[in-house]
Amino acid sequence: NFKHNIDLYNSYQNSYQNLASKIEFFIENNNAPKALVSKVIGALNQKKLKVVKSKNLDNPNLVIIQINSQITEQKIYGSYIAKLKLDFNLLSNQNKIIKSTSFENSGSSVINKEEALNAAVSGIDDFNLF
Repeated sequence: NFKHNIDLYNSYQNSYQNLASKIEFFIENNNAPKALVSKVIGALNQKKLKVVKSKNLDNPNLVIIQINSQITEQKIYGSYIAKLKLDFNLLSNQNKIIKSTSFENSGSSVINKEEALNAAVSGIDDFNLF
């Protein structure tokens, strides 16, 4: 029974790798911080998924990652606070929603607002997109 389970697992793993090698991701960035886009690309690369730089809508294996962000910044008692609200949409090449996820995080810094924003981005550990 154990041998059967191992064989089944290996079969599923091979099927996943075969499918993943065909899928291409295009990132459509709508004002998201560059650090966040780099983090998404890093997460895709870590899972050995291909990121392309051009959107070919004729490709049936294309997945568009649409990133929308809203940043609220303020200074309170000498500290810069950045609140980051993110909406991720995974779209097919036909512009149909595959998955939609939202995140909210905030960061702070006494140095400047860019550091507060970087703290907010670095606080997002798990993208749960895939």
